[in-house]
Amino acid sequence: MSTVYADDTAAPPAPAAAAPRSLLERLAASPLSFANISLVYVWAAVFVLFALWVPDKFLTATTWQSMAGEQAVTVILALAVVVALAAGVFDLSVGAVMGATAILVAKLMAGMGMSPVPAALATLVAGALAGCVTATMVVVFRVHSFIATLGIGSVLTAFVSAVSNNQLIIGLPTSFQQWATFEVLGIQGAFWIALVLAATIWFVLEHRPVGRFMYATGSNAEAARLAGVRTDRVTFGTIVCTALIATVAGIVVTSRIATGSPTIGPPYLLPAFAAAFLGSTQIRQGRFNVLGTLIAVYALATGVKGLQLAGAPFWLPDLFNGVALLVAVALSVRRRQLTSRPAKDTATVRVRPPLTLREAARPHLEELRDSLDESVWLTEPAADGGTAKVVEAAESRRTLRIVHRPGDPRQADDPDATALRRTTAGALAVEDEQVITVAAPVLTEDGRAVAAVSVCAPRARVDEGFARRMNNAVAETARRIAAQLNEPRTS
Repeated sequence: MSTVYADDTAAPPAPAAAAPRSLLERLAASPLSFANISLVYVWAAVFVLFALWVPDKFLTATTWQSMAGEQAVTVILALAVVVALAAGVFDLSVGAVMGATAILVAKLMAGMGMSPVPAALATLVAGALAGCVTATMVVVFRVHSFIATLGIGSVLTAFVSAVSNNQLIIGLPTSFQQWATFEVLGIQGAFWIALVLAATIWFVLEHRPVGRFMYATGSNAEAARLAGVRTDRVTFGTIVCTALIATVAGIVVTSRIATGSPTIGPPYLLPAFAAAFLGSTQIRQGRFNVLGTLIAVYALATGVKGLQLAGAPFWLPDLFNGVALLVAVALSVRRRQLTSRPAKDTATVRVRPPLTLREAARPHLEELRDSLDESVWLTEPAADGGTAKVVEAAESRRTLRIVHRPGDPRQADDPDATALRRTTAGALAVEDEQVITVAAPVLTEDGRAVAAVSVCAPRARVDEGFARRMNNAVAETARRIAAQLNEPRTS
């Protein structure tokens, strides 16, 4: 039996938004509004402040070139945090993974005589294994990610002490040092490595299905699971990917400083989380995103660098990053509260009881039956999460047209149950030797699949054109039922 996904149906047109009524409203709706990129304007203000305060030190190419390279490791580790948080994983081990792999790659080269490339590859494998251990604790043993990563971080800290004996590891090959210290436009290679990695992660999160699955899992894991996302796989893969990105940070930082330091990892943890949370208030508000994180890293770094050049004390960066993290989290929570608060002046309306699932579906099922001349069904998930159960049917008027009902034991890959786990609207076609069944989920406004519409036909009848008709008709029927089910009924 083979499973074919056919999502060639067009999405329903979005309702037209009301046009802004004033210049202020148009400015507020702009991508360049203060609410959308407030940190960019704050960054510009900080730049102007220090440009006037310490212009002889602040306004030099050397200052900005060095800051770009210095913050590259923070950028890479912040990207690891963004990946984890996007999928709802609170990974406190990224700093420890970075520190452990930084020591490991140095030890493999200086202590065991390995050349840089094999040492880096072995270190990446070790980082992936550390991620697999963490993912197993979270996914298989159901340990909360906060606790699991905290414990793994402690284990890795012990590993660093055992391998390095709390001593610096020196004598690394010159060729390895050049990995992150080569210069392009006067900026160290570490910056360009971080930039390429950021572009890759941005593309995956924003433009690939796996990115949508990660955001869906991080937003509501249970709803995503019911809609068809394999949330355990997403979580497992996310944790391993996070560990690999942190490993890249460890290799880059060791190459930059040409030394294996046993204390290099933990100090980067707070700046990385501060940048990730502060970045979530920018560009894609409420969502952890790459571009906002990049802005946050360099906006914070500009403030710290300016204060250092002005003679601020050495402990200021920790204070600055801690305050930034608190402010970022507070702003994120406050924004969610404001967006979820009902308007004060909303007129009171009487709302009739909503349509039941059967009431909303019955006319659409009959229309689907008449258009395809095949029997159709509406199914709901079973209480035990097993085979979907039929709650409404529209039988074909032709004789001997029923070739399969939902839950038929011949159908090993139950298309109705599978459709109830889909993440997005669209048809799912399941084929065997005699029957082709097409099913599509009925989704609520929050993306939860409450039912599935299915139709089956004899394989001999289904050619390419009829298969396309089945896919489009079933998906459209599911969308119409969902629209009617979700539509408020006012008196």
